[in-house]
Amino acid sequence: MSDTLARIQEKGAACIAAYEAWNGSKKDGDKREALQDSLHELRKAVARIEIEIATSDRDSGSSKQIPIPPHRSQSKSGDGSNESILPERNDNNGSGKPAKKSGARRSRSRKSSEG
Repeated sequence: MSDTLARIQEKGAACIAAYEAWNGSKKDGDKREALQDSLHELRKAVARIEIEIATSDRDSGSSKQIPIPPHRSQSKSGDGSNESILPERNDNNGSGKPAKKSGARRSRSRKSSEG
């Protein structure tokens, strides 16, 4: 029997026992805490299985490469420059550049730490 299987069986049995104890007296804080601890240990054992599955998939080479989404693969042209995916703006200011907002921005000032 593998270590992972033995760990799952052990933690599962402990979790069942803790649940049965807690279910008998749900107001007992110690039994609730013991159940939460056993659930945490069971989750760790299950996470170990997930890690083993991921490692076996990686080792077997059966994982497929994730394709590049179309919005990413089409954003660059062949000459290395970026193409905009946004439509061109037709501002009527005649310069071809977007119009600047009117009004000056206020500069930020720090508050003194004296108080």
